Amino acid sequence: MRNNVYTKSTLRQPLRTVLLFVLIGAVSFAFLSRMVEYIAIARETDKLSGYYWAIGTLKRAVTNEPAFSEEIAQLISKSEYVSYDDRLRYNSGALVGILNADISSFGVAIPELSFQLPIHISDVLFYATLDSIAHMKYAGGGGYYSIDCYVDSIVTGHAEFASEGHSLSVSFHPEYWGKFESQFEEMEVGSRYLIRAYRYPANVYGGAELVMRMRPLVDDGPLFLRADPGSVVDFTAPEFVQLESEIELIRENLRAMCVWSTRDMSAMEDVQESSMGCYLLDGRWIDYDDDLSGSRVCVVNRKFAGLRDLSVGDTVKLLFRKLDKHFFGYIAFEDEIAGWREYPTYEDEFEIVGIYDAWDSSNSMLSHVNCIYIPDSALPVGFEGDVYKYSFVLKSSRYKEAFLAETEDALAEFDLSASFQDNGFEHFWESASQIRQSTILNAIVFGVVAVMALAMSAFLYLRMRRKEFAILRALGTPTGAAVRKMLTPIAIVGAAAAIAGGLLSWDYTLDKAAETLSVVAGPEGVAISAELPSIWLVGLCGGLLVLLVLFVLFGSLLMSKRPVLGLLGSKS
Repeated sequence: MRNNVYTKSTLRQPLRTVLLFVLIGAVSFAFLSRMVEYIAIARETDKLSGYYWAIGTLKRAVTNEPAFSEEIAQLISKSEYVSYDDRLRYNSGALVGILNADISSFGVAIPELSFQLPIHISDVLFYATLDSIAHMKYAGGGGYYSIDCYVDSIVTGHAEFASEGHSLSVSFHPEYWGKFESQFEEMEVGSRYLIRAYRYPANVYGGAELVMRMRPLVDDGPLFLRADPGSVVDFTAPEFVQLESEIELIRENLRAMCVWSTRDMSAMEDVQESSMGCYLLDGRWIDYDDDLSGSRVCVVNRKFAGLRDLSVGDTVKLLFRKLDKHFFGYIAFEDEIAGWREYPTYEDEFEIVGIYDAWDSSNSMLSHVNCIYIPDSALPVGFEGDVYKYSFVLKSSRYKEAFLAETEDALAEFDLSASFQDNGFEHFWESASQIRQSTILNAIVFGVVAVMALAMSAFLYLRMRRKEFAILRALGTPTGAAVRKMLTPIAIVGAAAAIAGGLLSWDYTLDKAAETLSVVAGPEGVAISAELPSIWLVGLCGGLLVLLVLFVLFGSLLMSKRPVLGLLGSKS
């Protein structure tokens, strides 16, 4: 570079060199200001859009109820706007080694509830010694019997209702079981009995007191059986066939779980913050990667985890039973009750990765204590349950209108419509799109101006150095060498100017971008910022420099085709 005639000439013309530096620096400042603003805003809005899942579901056009059509599902899954779809299925499973935590008396068959299914999960069969008996009378007539007994052995039932080695109070109400009242009066203090009781649901949703009521061992009686101390009833005897069958079914249903299989629990409508459905207490949701990899993971309800002393990282074993129909996991229908042992089964173990709770824990099946979620791919072929709800996730919330336009006619043929959760993404894109359009337009305009300005800078530099180029050519310097030497000074001046302009615009532009983004209606609780890695500064400055050098190179090659005498004779 020391012997480079172009460099010496450039240094001997400081005013022209400074003006060239200022011109390139101004181009760099203006161009980078607009490009950095656009890139920062585009990156931030893209990041913010990730908080707005465009989750769609199928509904009946008339009733607006959830619906499913395999033909439409196939159409949706192939759409260019859809990332993936999900068939939320409900399956029947039974815990292995532990009982479920359904101690709320929901859906049980007791006379106090109008909704009756033969699910006796609130029942307890136990051996107990009668300590006391009393007849409690109502002021207006009638009454009930109250007994206190000492439980020494449990046949079946939740330990939360009765446990061995503890006393238990049980009431008998003739208004429900009147024909057995005479049998009840035959009970004697000090004698040992096999008793069947159930939890009275008066305090299902509140109250700490446990109320247990007595019922017949089977529908037609007897009300109880006397048992000598230390003895047990032989349930295999012919007269106890019905009772033995009910005991086995109760034991199975006490382990029953409603197993929901999903491709991505984190994309379910009910777990989105805007739905006020469920929220995560510990761990994480099952995600799409779990389904793709077939991971044996699960998410469980807070009440189940708490009552059974489970936490994230523990495992639960499930026995899946391929029932034709079930009541959210329970064996509850006549056909299934008759032959539930014959249905195919499959056993697998799952690691708990998340524990959730529901905002509204009343009767929502989503919040039901027996709900457990697993990846859809964790179930073998043939054990997939019925589709409860069909949903899909768009690649971006920006594609909503395009997707609806694409599928409108096909959905109408099936009297279906696609519904998207209102989570604020439309309002977000309404404000973000205007800003993005404005900044990209500015970037394009200033990009064109920058190209023209760099071309002008290259032209000015070539005019300044054409005599030196002609002299070198006249002295016999090869064209390639003459061109390479001409590129060195402009590369140095251009690099310095581009970096100076870029540095001056960097912080200023990012602050302006942050100010512009402040009007965007972003997701609640998410900080909006305009930040870019410094590699963008290097890349943009480098791009400007490369473009400038290319212009000079192109001009030099054109100039090399002109006669040397013509170059020497032209005015500077």
